[in-house]
Amino acid sequence: SRYLVIEDPLPAIFETVNSDFASQKAANGPATSERDWQISHSELRSDRAVFYLDRVWHSGTYTVTYLARCAVAGEATAPPAKVEWMYDPENFALSASRLFHSK
Repeated sequence: SRYLVIEDPLPAIFETVNSDFASQKAANGPATSERDWQISHSELRSDRAVFYLDRVWHSGTYTVTYLARCAVAGEATAPPAKVEWMYDPENFALSASRLFHSK
């Protein structure tokens, strides 16, 4: 597959963490996909994370990882993530939504 977009909207109680900034970087935090060789470009926005891939070489299961922090206590439902072909948006897939509780 060529030119895929992965868009993961965040629930209102979360915000993305951009590890490029020292003030947001987690000490010894987990590895994220932002520097993955398969990711052509990534955008960490306040309401979603977006990853662009020029090519997926093999079929199978892939994992995209990024950091998000809970900004407000409460309950929220994360909308489904969406994967689509950039130039053929009729071909897409959605993940399941997920309920989050924070204190």
